[in-house]
Amino acid sequence: MLTPAVYQDQHRHTAIVFGERDGKVWYTPMSNTGLELRKLNAAAFAERYSPIPEYSVSRAAEMYIRAARHIVCDAAVKQRLEALVKNGQNQESSTSRSNLSE
Repeated sequence: MLTPAVYQDQHRHTAIVFGERDGKVWYTPMSNTGLELRKLNAAAFAERYSPIPEYSVSRAAEMYIRAARHIVCDAAVKQRLEALVKNGQNQESSTSRSNLSE
């Protein structure tokens, strides 16, 4: 089961995965024509994309949101990206608090 993460294709184009349901991966690729919610069979997605584990999904989401100021962005995508940013900020705050308590 895929969780939110950043992936890339063979041409190093990025995509943010939002999750997987019923054997379909829900994601948005970075595109200069717009950001839209797409779904693809999990096996086909795995053939096309590989994960970039060191790439922070909240950082990528912030970049996608900035790009969306200049291109068309589906409302569902924008909402999901904003949630990833917020979740990332919450995790960073929790990490900072736990580091202070050690």
